[in-house]
Amino acid sequence: MVNSKKEIVGAALELAKSEGWENGSIRKVAKKIGFSTMKIYSEFGSKERLFFDIQKNGFKLLRDTYSSAIENIDDPKLKLESIFLSHVKFARTHPAHYELIFNHK
Repeated sequence: MVNSKKEIVGAALELAKSEGWENGSIRKVAKKIGFSTMKIYSEFGSKERLFFDIQKNGFKLLRDTYSSAIENIDDPKLKLESIFLSHVKFARTHPAHYELIFNHK
């Protein structure tokens, strides 16, 4: 069984990387993966809900990135430095999530 939510989210992220979130649409996501728009609406209800779920997952990824960056560090100054560096790394490795979390209107 195909995990359709995962497929939809993956397609939305790919489109966001190439076209930006502001140009995103359910129709474009559906076309990219060969789903009907009704299938996507039945999974998420709206474009906003799809984006919200992706954003929520992005925050979890960012939290996990921060947590693993400071896991074995006791010095507060080094922790802060590590969080900063992991933030930059997150922005580079997850650009679509970063854009949706910090810059999307």
